[in-house]
Amino acid sequence: MSEIRKNEKIKHFLFDNRFLILAFGCSAAIMLVVFMAFGLFPFGDTTILRMDLYHQYGPLFAELYDRVTSGGSLMYSWNSGLGSSFFGNYCNYLSSPIGFLVMLIAGHKNIPEAIAVMVLLKAALSALTFSLYLKKSQHKSNYITVGFAVLYSFCGWFIAYYWNVMWIDAMILLPLVALGIERIIDNGKPWLYLGALALTMLSNYYMSYMMCIFAVMYFIAYYITNHTASEYKRFFKSGFIFAGVSVCAAGLIAFMLLPTFCTLQQTSATSGNFPTDSSLYFNIFDFLSNHLASVEPTIRSSGNDVLPNVYCGILTVMLIPLYLMTKSISKKEKLVNITFLSAFMIGFNLNILNYIWHGFHFPNDLPYRQSFMYSFLLLVVAFRTFMRLKEIPNKVIAFSGFAAAALVILAEKLNSKNVNTSTVIISLVFIVIYALVIVTLKDKKYQTLTVSVLLLCCICSESIIANTGNYSMDQPKTNYVGDYDAFQTVKNQIDSVNTDKFYRMELSYLRTRMDPCWYNYNGVSTFSSMAYEKVSALQRKLGMYGNNINSYTYYPQTPIYNAMFSLKYLVNNTTTDVFANSSLYKEIYKYDKYTAYENEYALPIAYCVDTAVSNWQWSMTDPFDVQNDLFEKATGVSDALVDLYPVEINNSNLENFMQPLDSEVFSFRKTSSDGVDGSSSFVFEAAETAHVYLYVTTGEGDDSGTMTVMTDGSQSVNQDLSKGYILDIGEIKKGSRFTAIVPITSSNGMLTFHACYLNKAAFAEGYEKLKATSISYDSFTDTSIEGSFTAKGTQILMTSIPYDSGWSVYIDGKKVAKNDIVTIGDSMLGVNVTDGRHTIKMLYTPTGFKLGVAISIFTLIILLAAIAVCVILRKKGRKMKGFDEIDQSFDSEPFISSQAEAVEIRLKQPDRQMKQLPKKEIIEPIDIFVEDEEISPDAVTSQAERDEETFEDFFSKDRNKDEL
Repeated sequence: MSEIRKNEKIKHFLFDNRFLILAFGCSAAIMLVVFMAFGLFPFGDTTILRMDLYHQYGPLFAELYDRVTSGGSLMYSWNSGLGSSFFGNYCNYLSSPIGFLVMLIAGHKNIPEAIAVMVLLKAALSALTFSLYLKKSQHKSNYITVGFAVLYSFCGWFIAYYWNVMWIDAMILLPLVALGIERIIDNGKPWLYLGALALTMLSNYYMSYMMCIFAVMYFIAYYITNHTASEYKRFFKSGFIFAGVSVCAAGLIAFMLLPTFCTLQQTSATSGNFPTDSSLYFNIFDFLSNHLASVEPTIRSSGNDVLPNVYCGILTVMLIPLYLMTKSISKKEKLVNITFLSAFMIGFNLNILNYIWHGFHFPNDLPYRQSFMYSFLLLVVAFRTFMRLKEIPNKVIAFSGFAAAALVILAEKLNSKNVNTSTVIISLVFIVIYALVIVTLKDKKYQTLTVSVLLLCCICSESIIANTGNYSMDQPKTNYVGDYDAFQTVKNQIDSVNTDKFYRMELSYLRTRMDPCWYNYNGVSTFSSMAYEKVSALQRKLGMYGNNINSYTYYPQTPIYNAMFSLKYLVNNTTTDVFANSSLYKEIYKYDKYTAYENEYALPIAYCVDTAVSNWQWSMTDPFDVQNDLFEKATGVSDALVDLYPVEINNSNLENFMQPLDSEVFSFRKTSSDGVDGSSSFVFEAAETAHVYLYVTTGEGDDSGTMTVMTDGSQSVNQDLSKGYILDIGEIKKGSRFTAIVPITSSNGMLTFHACYLNKAAFAEGYEKLKATSISYDSFTDTSIEGSFTAKGTQILMTSIPYDSGWSVYIDGKKVAKNDIVTIGDSMLGVNVTDGRHTIKMLYTPTGFKLGVAISIFTLIILLAAIAVCVILRKKGRKMKGFDEIDQSFDSEPFISSQAEAVEIRLKQPDRQMKQLPKKEIIEPIDIFVEDEEISPDAVTSQAERDEETFEDFFSKDRNKDEL
């Protein structure tokens, strides 16, 4: 019997929630169609990876998998950026419970497929939660609600940012947050809001910040719409619960929020100044046009077509004007909702509000990250209009259709931003389709159920037709994971010959900016919003390719850099053999396309340097001067890198340079403006056999072209000049010439050309001084380093570890005082030390983590105590105000948001509730279009959730007010 009852409960549960399941299924099916169109898993070898998902999130998920499966620390990582807080990356990119589970199931090499599944699941869950919101808040659950749920899950924000998988959780949870706020206001129940907000904070701190802003706005808007000013007690009590629960949610997740906040203080995310002048980004007409179908998504923050991604269906565009004409919707509700939507529009457009919305920071790209919240509100308003279409004449609906069509035509005529031919065609076609379906739906000659299903099919078709072309999925999986096994073979061989407890290595060419995370090696390169901004700026000055903000990428560097930043192994994965100099590098292994070299002049992660390093001039524009100055101040040895000047310069389609050959900075101007590129050839002659390095920039950005360096007559080395970095061109024999051909695309500008060669004797002398004072490891883990070193006089123990306040340093068992910590180059960790032999111990704990854990535990105890009190009082027959049922001290009855709820209350409490409801609500029902299917006789549903008969049907059964 128990098994039968269990099966019946499951059956009833599935029946009661069939439209939620259908919403989930429809969105999942649409994503599968998209996958099929692009040849994604399981239909082909293409991956969903693009942009930051390709360079950042994919490798980070792979690193998380490796850490979890190998028992590694989640606090700190040596993989990327010379070492950084992995906990910060985890909180920013990886903390979604959905992503975590899918990643664990998929495994390292299947991370691309895992991310595709994450996107599919999150799109489907967004539809499910929006459908749940309509069921619980608007008391509707039918094919129409499924259609609106699909529009939400495939709104313009999702189409633009689907690859930012860590943000989609907020889109899933937004309807639950809104529903939770309604429950707090209507009956004082905080649990849904608490859980949804806490889960948002757990999934992504950044989106939770925006969610909190939305929550405050929604609380005010919902209260004003549904309650009167005379209910001031309700306002203060519900407001107190709302604020308290919000703080409680933050307290529960403080173990993540607090250390993340502390980490952010060292990143570009908290840099920038509050705008002093106000400005607008777009005009209103362009904003309205961006609601149309198939508009090009906005991803970049620069350009003339930067607009919020606010598309959420052509049906919505048609319904919003009708909202203002619907008489049964109160003027107060219209005023509040239009004000709410306008506030979002102003927040998009005004630079000051945009700065605040994005965490007091202007995002580098991916603008208007809160636009899915606007789409949520717009869809709720549109749905409330749709449920009242019965009272709107067909001619008014036709007028709305013509108005929408006029917007489309004007958008094309006026060349509105992001609008293209497909926008015009698809929008006009679906305007006609929706107008016909709506008129048919209102006609009693047609079965409501059938037409509702037809409307759902139209919405799903629009989501496929209008959006599929705006995804970008073209990276083959083999290009991403095909060489993984070969590299692991090389890495295992390196591990077998390495005798140190810790070493760094790098590839000569990185496919992604986070290859160290993908291949699981201790590297230099990084690309993360959690990267230390000052370290990024320093690495750029040292000649690395980077953006000065949150990324830097390793290309073969000078021996000075490789030694002082502890790079022991270099693995060449290109056809150019730049490590052939046997006096600097020793080949140790070759396999497949990889050749591994050991750096003969590598240093451990810490070594003693002269105190003059504290005055290192690292802000110079010539990276060779920056490295020379560091090396000289650290060792006292000068000219390890010697400037090399061209013996002649030959220009094509350029005026001759006025500057002398040793200028290093040249102004250029084209002699012809016919569109033909110019070029400048720099010819050098080696005075002695030495390793040579170049650093060239033209300031032309992505249009810089490729520089070609010809050596020994036939061998060439190429460099993409849009990526300014030190170029290793290998060893040049004495008396040999080499030529660097620099393309010029601009009509005029400045060309910077630095060249140098390695003074091997000077470098070796300085290296030996550093090696003699370097650390000897006793133990090395992700979060701790122990060893010993010998200082020669008063020196600075310099490390190649980025400064992070989470590091605690102990010299000879005593914790180093804060004023003895030195930030070398304003970014690298150093310690003042005295003469003699010392032991050192370094421990890492994210700043704020311990305090955050304490706050979370304290909050959890308070919460559990409150729950226990509620349970005890309930057992005693008493009620806990604000946590149990409706607080009787509220001055009015709970807000009745729909006819369905009104009927439920009347049926349960006829005498009491009839006094509260106007007669008009009973006599003139306005909600329509639910479902006409016959209910299974054994289905058990509550009266409030039984949506199978329309209110038109309900009131046609000769019922009157007295019978109710």
